Amino acid sequence: MYNPQRDLAYVGRGMLKQACVALDEEWWEPWFTDYMEYYGLTYDDLGPAAIQLAEALNQVIGAKDPGVALEESGFSDLPAPLQCAFYIRMGQVLLAGIWSGIKDVSAPDDAPPADLKDILDEAERAVDSLLGRRRNESRETT
Repeated sequence: MYNPQRDLAYVGRGMLKQACVALDEEWWEPWFTDYMEYYGLTYDDLGPAAIQLAEALNQVIGAKDPGVALEESGFSDLPAPLQCAFYIRMGQVLLAGIWSGIKDVSAPDDAPPADLKDILDEAERAVDSLLGRRRNESRETT
């Protein structure tokens, strides 16, 4: 039986490695540099945090869940903006992987795969809901 989690386990290691490579200052976009400066973070802050994240990932077999592993490694105790620097890069690599995978299985004139269309529709509904709530909140405060 097909199990998508196995795919993530297989490609996850390379994706995490690429996310860490993208944390090298050489690859920082201007907005990411601004983010780091805004929160007072430096390249030197990333090294110890990367070790804590790796320690959490090494607990994948024994830990109850990722949250416990992140707590036990100390990664979840780091300042949120420092944690988010890693999550930003992980998200970018995941998006690039999804993009590449879709392009690999699609012809130029193809519609998005059915399950991707569902994902895109759901994302659009979530954004509409969020924007609707924000509009309602701004009306209530004025």
